Amino acid sequence: MPNWLPKLAPRHLLRWALSLALLVASFWVAFRLTDWTELWATLRRADYGWLPLCIALMLLSHLLRAWRWRELLRPVTDRPPRLWHAFSALMIGYAVNMLLPRAGELVRPYVLSRRERLPMATALSSVIVERTLDSLTLLLLVGIGLPLFADVLQQTLERLQLEPAAALPLLVGLLAVLLALMSLPRWAPGLLARLGQHAPRAAERLRRLARELYAGAAPLRSPRLLWRIGVQTALLWVCYLLPLYGLFWVFRLELTLWDAALVLLVSAVAIAVAPTPSAAGIYHVAVQVVLMEAFALPAAQALGYALVAHATNTLVQLAVGALCWLWEHAVPP
Repeated sequence: MPNWLPKLAPRHLLRWALSLALLVASFWVAFRLTDWTELWATLRRADYGWLPLCIALMLLSHLLRAWRWRELLRPVTDRPPRLWHAFSALMIGYAVNMLLPRAGELVRPYVLSRRERLPMATALSSVIVERTLDSLTLLLLVGIGLPLFADVLQQTLERLQLEPAAALPLLVGLLAVLLALMSLPRWAPGLLARLGQHAPRAAERLRRLARELYAGAAPLRSPRLLWRIGVQTALLWVCYLLPLYGLFWVFRLELTLWDAALVLLVSAVAIAVAPTPSAAGIYHVAVQVVLMEAFALPAAQALGYALVAHATNTLVQLAVGALCWLWEHAVPP
């Protein structure tokens, strides 16, 4: 196993077991609602000619995310990382997330720091900033969507026993880390000075680490840069929305872009709170239920849509991530 992959500690094995149990239970719920014959017929009748367009839009969303990550690192480097390098590290991280949920968030800053010779702590703190922006954007969209889709969302979330507030502990944790990073110049010197009296070498290493972490949070101190990142974030969510709308054409559903926005909102909440790899199971049940509850789609058609949407995105991430991993090992930094 490559030395940059996390080792499986007992707590990781326990998390794997719990994720697997939840995955099995979620799929059991999804397929329990569905007739297998009708599901197979739905998948066979689909017009997969539209799928390449959906895949292109998915790849564009990943490219936009890499572009935004590059912008987050711009203030702390002599030159911003190359877009291809950021994209490669991002896709490798996504592929790792398929095996170990959230582990890719550690792998991708490592890959980029190795390729661009950035401090690992700086790259990691930029990922923390990025994920906090994602969480805040999701909460903003949920806040806007709740009054617009109140009845359907309430029915869907109650049936799934999911709450948008389930993402709050993660958001609170990320905000706490960000506040600590932003206030490093205030509290770190005194603490490190005391440590330096007893362990000078350890204190010096921590000083260097603190400087690198503080540098990674630089975008939060640049309102002009935040505006640019805000525009990139809006474009990113548009690119999340369009493939879901394109999949309506694949299944010949007479639904609108506005309807796709509801599917995006519910699926985004499911992905945010799901502990399973790539939100498998939870995603399928969430999308199936919202299509059934909101648009009265048959269970088989709703699950077929969820299966194709999830499988397409997962296979794209795994395939591109694997190719990027091969490139990272074939081409030295």
